[in-house]
Amino acid sequence: MASLNLSEELIKRLSPNGAQQEFYDRAFTAPGSFGIRVGRGGRKAFFLVYKYRGARRRLTLGAYPVLDLKSARNLAHEALALAAAGRDPKYEFSRRVLAPRVSDFVQVFLNSCRDDGLAERTISEYERILEREVLPEFADALMRDVDENQLRKLLEKIAIGRTSLVMSNRVRSVLRSFFGQAVSKRVIESNPAAELGAPSVEGGAQRYLELEDLRALWTAADRQLEPLRSALKLLLLTAQRPGDVLAMQWDDVDVDAWLLRRRRRGKERHFEVPLPTIALSILREAKGRQRAGVGDKVYVFSSSPNSRLTYIRRDAKRLGAELGFEWSPSDVRRSAARILMLNGVQPLVVKYLVGNATPKGLAPEDAEELHAAAREALAMWARMLSRPEEAPRPSQKKKPQGGKVIQLFS
Repeated sequence: MASLNLSEELIKRLSPNGAQQEFYDRAFTAPGSFGIRVGRGGRKAFFLVYKYRGARRRLTLGAYPVLDLKSARNLAHEALALAAAGRDPKYEFSRRVLAPRVSDFVQVFLNSCRDDGLAERTISEYERILEREVLPEFADALMRDVDENQLRKLLEKIAIGRTSLVMSNRVRSVLRSFFGQAVSKRVIESNPAAELGAPSVEGGAQRYLELEDLRALWTAADRQLEPLRSALKLLLLTAQRPGDVLAMQWDDVDVDAWLLRRRRRGKERHFEVPLPTIALSILREAKGRQRAGVGDKVYVFSSSPNSRLTYIRRDAKRLGAELGFEWSPSDVRRSAARILMLNGVQPLVVKYLVGNATPKGLAPEDAEELHAAAREALAMWARMLSRPEEAPRPSQKKKPQGGKVIQLFS
């Protein structure tokens, strides 16, 4: 085994002589043996011989020229420091996959999200945020080198430099999950985003619209083109999540109810949303347009056979500017819940109506009565929006008889 003063120029000149050779670095003075191995075929790789718990061990640091001499020496010093601290460098280096870059870990993170049963649209949003907001800054950074300070600067750049407070908070949320996954896979030791404070609270996070605002939106919806007009009205009438409303399919509409399907952690759950009479009328009109050749045969809110409505936040912003107040489609659900409770609807009924989940342990007859009460409350809500003078409070003592049935597909 030869001992040389290794340099980049010398390593380039090293060539095989028919057998594997190892060259130790004389310039390496730390308590270990660092060098480079040249294989029979000419492949070169840096190595370190060190002691761990009294036994000599060997660690391959990486192949040359992917790993240069300076970086290999730094890794060798780091490995010896780990051994001195009582941690096996070979194990530590293998679990870090020789310090992957941030860009290397993206697909690992997304695949882990799929294994955990997250919805594909959520995973796609994670991927979009990582590619557009995180990778331009950290693509080539080693996972282990990213610290809280760097992440905070990124959030401030988004929140202050681009005046995008909402996106700043979303990036923060993704970063916490991203680096948390790296910790669970033992790629890094601690999550640099764990204690990362939010630069701001999204303006619409706790925003409530008044009944007058919702009535103004109801009136403004009539001035919009289809399918936006119908989508806005169904959103206001049902008080459901915007994404669920836009994804409504014809197969999910059953006489006077909407079968809402939600998928969470790999399991699909079904909820029934009662539809007031005016909502059924809007659906009948949409069905008529489809029969006339306009719209998709699968999705309710579409303007062509191959296109469905997927995004209305820009339209919401435009409408808000016209009406003189800020709002987002997600404000409707919590605002409707608040107004219904202020008008005497029991909290349990409201929670069932906007959440659609029947409380556990409820007897079948009680569950049926709860659903009927929710139907009556939603019918009252429809009158409050469209005909405020005909909006009496629902009776909490009288057992409701259900809603009017309108045949959709005659």
